[in-house]
Amino acid sequence: MVCMIGVVFLFVTLFSWFPPDVSACSCFPQHPQNLLCQNSFALVGVILKRTAVNPLTVTYTVRVVKRIKGNVGAVGSEFKFNTASSGAACGVSYTIGTMQFLMGRGNRIGICDVLFPKTFENWVYLLTRGRNSYIRNCKCKVIREGDASTPMSCKLPNDSNTCYHKTALCRRGQGGKCEWKNDEQC
Repeated sequence: MVCMIGVVFLFVTLFSWFPPDVSACSCFPQHPQNLLCQNSFALVGVILKRTAVNPLTVTYTVRVVKRIKGNVGAVGSEFKFNTASSGAACGVSYTIGTMQFLMGRGNRIGICDVLFPKTFENWVYLLTRGRNSYIRNCKCKVIREGDASTPMSCKLPNDSNTCYHKTALCRRGQGGKCEWKNDEQC
């Protein structure tokens, strides 16, 4: 009996050293302005086609409706991008015929590159090019509480990240220093 308990203990110990192989994708939440500025392209487009390249990768073809950033071609042209074929590998899945806001790096989109604009302010900051737009303020960085601030950054307070993500813009002020715009309600 003692020998049997020892064998069971040995198996439990051995199996605990080798955890099961689990794949998952996780992303650190980012302010929409940082997300747009870090990506190399951004556009609004209609999903035309999905093609499996191999078991791990799919290619989507989109018609460009609005070019926001990067070398994606003219309005009306087709643009192709790759993504992983599964969500566990940070892939993104789109429905053919739908209009989407797309952004990524190179010609690749991963779930950590995706932004789902939820407020009117997000759309205005994304789609315009004036002083109050994300694209014009890419030199201003949104940083988290605890990070060292610089004149070219806006700090996110710990208690109101969600509000700042929905409505606020980090932009250059009169003296060239970055400051929050539209943060009064946060």
